[in-house]
Amino acid sequence: MTDLTAPLHDAQVTLLRTMAHEYLLRADGSWPTWRWVVHTLDGMDLDAEQLIRSLPRIGAGGTSYGFTRGLGPYIADGEQISLTIAAAAHVGELDSVIVPRFLRVLPYLVAVQRAPLTSSQQVQQPRATSEDLLRAFPEMPDFVTNWLPGILEGEPATWWGNSSGRDAAQGTWFRDLSREIRHYRGVSTLAEYMTAVAGHLAGHDRSITSPGAAVPAVALPYGSSPPAAGDTDSGSPSVLPPPQDTAVMLLTWLVGRAGGSSTQYVALAEFAQPGTVLHARAVEAANLLSTRGQAEVLPTLGGGRGLALRVTPQGLLEAERIAQARRNAGARHDHAFNELVVGAYARECSELDLQEFVATTYYLGEPQAVDTVIDAARDLRDHGLAQLDPPEGRPTRLTLTAQGRICARSGTKASDYVTSQNSPGIQFIQNNYAGSTGAQGQYVTQNAGLRPDQFAEMVGQLRELGPALDVDQGEFVHEVEVLADESLELSERRRAGDRVRGWLEANQGAVGGVQTVLSVLGLFLG
Repeated sequence: MTDLTAPLHDAQVTLLRTMAHEYLLRADGSWPTWRWVVHTLDGMDLDAEQLIRSLPRIGAGGTSYGFTRGLGPYIADGEQISLTIAAAAHVGELDSVIVPRFLRVLPYLVAVQRAPLTSSQQVQQPRATSEDLLRAFPEMPDFVTNWLPGILEGEPATWWGNSSGRDAAQGTWFRDLSREIRHYRGVSTLAEYMTAVAGHLAGHDRSITSPGAAVPAVALPYGSSPPAAGDTDSGSPSVLPPPQDTAVMLLTWLVGRAGGSSTQYVALAEFAQPGTVLHARAVEAANLLSTRGQAEVLPTLGGGRGLALRVTPQGLLEAERIAQARRNAGARHDHAFNELVVGAYARECSELDLQEFVATTYYLGEPQAVDTVIDAARDLRDHGLAQLDPPEGRPTRLTLTAQGRICARSGTKASDYVTSQNSPGIQFIQNNYAGSTGAQGQYVTQNAGLRPDQFAEMVGQLRELGPALDVDQGEFVHEVEVLADESLELSERRRAGDRVRGWLEANQGAVGGVQTVLSVLGLFLG
């Protein structure tokens, strides 16, 4: 397993120190914007994005942990990326200022979570509040009020718990404490804390972190690149990503490792250590890419264990399509929405552990984010397809309702099922005009077409279908967003809808679910 306390390259440490120094200069607990970090490192001839994505992580999927909180495929200029307690192992300022205070508070939080409940008949959640912490640690008001809520948000001990965020006006906040904090009993030093984190996340390590997320596209400014995140020491995670996702991971990693070149061969051993279960899966993925014409596989000395690959021009185009699709937040949400139903129905009592789901679910070879999964779970609840535990706040378990089980047995995607259940079909309104009857309109009038909830479901379906369609992904996404923008003129939105309908009709026989969306889109277009 990766050791987060192992020495980093000088340029990586420079990035961490630059971010930490600005953070510690402020008393409000805010981190610098990403644009500021990029600009500052540009002045040192260092590439901030390459460096931050090269930092090692442990754990898997949505439960991985490193020196920063999880990164998406795109970092916005205004994003404020926070460092974690782990970064203090390499940044002396954090070790001297933040760590002693954090380690004083941690045993208190453990004690709060382990305190006896006051009722055996009510569901009670242990909770830490800023008011209680200020009474317990009156000598650390700024740390408790401004810095601590953000720190707890990024640490595995306190990930899974509902929280209020800090009220800017009142300076108050709360965080519910889950059973996960039990892994940190008796921790009193940074070294002990890092050992506890590694042991804690090993229990969630049911998958691997996407190699493509951590390998820079070109050579780093220092001598040799660090190991790819896909290399594993034991090499045998208990659950590997599905073959299709492994192939996507390998393709995107290969494009990044070769710097976008279609002529450079890269050893498969850089992606996964030979002799491991992951390497065996990677060989399958390499052959799958070869069959698709997206990579060329060259056996070298050692047979299958010595494979080298180069990406083809077709593979470069596919990698670009995948990159665009990964940025589609709506499609990510709909994928989680559908997979939650499938995953829960496959389990005993149709009950699903959301932490396990996050650790084992991928979208186009990339781990699904915790927040995306939680939002999708809440939507299933709102549609009457699932119940959540706890019912309010941040759930940890999902159970399908009777309607949810019917949905799972229907053989259609959950999002298609919801759309079909909400569809009113064609309705007519009859009006009396001086004794005669006139039939008007579809649903309400000839042009209204859809209720707001139906329209939102249709847009979600379009976003999910997009990556599977044989279309220009950029144009398709643009027209769907025009169609969805209710601030635009109806005529402009319908022109976009006509283009979308044409693309759907052209793909009707090749992609499932198109007919259902076409039917609903037809109601909108009239």
